[in-house]
Amino acid sequence: MTLPPCLIFKGQNLNSGWIPDETPAGWKFITSKKGWTSDLIGFEWLKTHFQPFVSQTSNLRHLLIIDGHSSHVKARFIAYCITSKVDLFLLPPHSSHKTQPLDLSIFGPPKTALNLEVDRIFRHSTMRLPRVEWTSAYIKARARCFKPSSVESGFREAGIYSFDPEILLSALTPPPRTPLPNNENVSQIGHASQILRARGSPRTPKALNLRQVSDFVQNDGDIPPSARDLIRDLIDFAEDRDTDAILARRELCEKDVLPNTRKTRKTGKKEIPPYKGGYP
Repeated sequence: MTLPPCLIFKGQNLNSGWIPDETPAGWKFITSKKGWTSDLIGFEWLKTHFQPFVSQTSNLRHLLIIDGHSSHVKARFIAYCITSKVDLFLLPPHSSHKTQPLDLSIFGPPKTALNLEVDRIFRHSTMRLPRVEWTSAYIKARARCFKPSSVESGFREAGIYSFDPEILLSALTPPPRTPLPNNENVSQIGHASQILRARGSPRTPKALNLRQVSDFVQNDGDIPPSARDLIRDLIDFAEDRDTDAILARRELCEKDVLPNTRKTRKTGKKEIPPYKGGYP
């Protein structure tokens, strides 16, 4: 058994003229201002559509596989699942192309079939496609593609049923290993580290060639561009502060030169004329 769909039309109120007479039993229709689902629509779908349908099959617990949409992780959505014996399984972010059964075998064929149905309509008419005709085309496309074999294939390819995590794990590409830096780079980094640690010592350390460190960082392809930009800004800031510190030390040294010179300068003594009246 396949859960009947719930179609969301863009609009304020639902119009019965949008629903074809040949609509299968169990289909639901609803409207929203933007034509997308919402927290309220998601909760109402769970309570009035999903749960009544699965309850007809058995009184056992049911598994509901969901993605990371905000409507799926609201408190009342989760609380209703707990009280209704529905186990939620939240797919990891950015993984639906590998883990979502609908993405693997369900969505693609109906989309192709729907395009064929719509193209057939436009070949006979250039008018704007009415919603009732679009819905009728979707009903035909869905009936053509939603087969037990395709549904089972989606769950099997995702490794969900029968449970086989190796199917998914074998399709994942491991991240590239970061190559170890060569001896020259290690020497440069070690030299920079020693000089930076020496900044706090009383002795003035050797000048740090921050440009060489910057060139090494910029040429390292394993560092993300945003991190390289940040490191470059930090190096520019460090160079400015280093220049300010050098100028400040020079001013302090020059400031002490004059007093020290005055202290070491010999003090002269007043010469007394040999006789009163001064020199001849």
